[in-house]
Amino acid sequence: MEHDQPKSRLITPGRSNAPKPVNFGGRCVYVIDDDADVRRSLHFLLTTRHAEVTSFKSAGDFLEAVEGLTPSPIILDVRMPRMDGLQLIGQLNSREIDWPTIFLSGHGDISIAVRALKLGAADFLEKPVVSADLEACLEKTFATLDAKTATRDLESDATKRWARLTPRECSVLHHLCEGLSNKQVAYELNISPRTVEMHRANALRQLGVRSLPEVIKLRGAQS
Repeated sequence: MEHDQPKSRLITPGRSNAPKPVNFGGRCVYVIDDDADVRRSLHFLLTTRHAEVTSFKSAGDFLEAVEGLTPSPIILDVRMPRMDGLQLIGQLNSREIDWPTIFLSGHGDISIAVRALKLGAADFLEKPVVSADLEACLEKTFATLDAKTATRDLESDATKRWARLTPRECSVLHHLCEGLSNKQVAYELNISPRTVEMHRANALRQLGVRSLPEVIKLRGAQS
């Protein structure tokens, strides 16, 4: 069974002065490795740290399932048959899936580590994996994932807000954000200053902001 405590030393506890085990609070982690012993070892370690672990025995299996998965860190073996870890990351990049990935290798190949990092890997660990090192890497990947999620949420919200505006309101705000006065905008758009003021007020209300600096910030947050 995947969740039984492993007998092999594929994961080591590390230094005696290592920090106490972390609690991942039920967050999801994906493990991709063709070695069943490694999958069992990682499953046991991470579930004792209160992570939800989903394991895959091949890169192909993961790719078939990925569209239905929640963005989460990936622990990925480098050397696997048919499609290796580097090829999988290339496939994920082509789909614009940039979930943080921790590569595992039993060979300590520096050139592979460099290639993995260039492809966007969050980290590269050698087997046997030191549990404290893996936990520290996962903490960083969760922080990275949270930051990306927050940024995308802001981009999505900003885009939705801007979509509420009419083309004229967008044009008026664009000129105002460029530093033009109401009179200058009126001249550029061949409308009256009063009409500029009306479009400005309507646009700010639709965007849910009160000032042009807030408009500029919201415009910069668009995806």
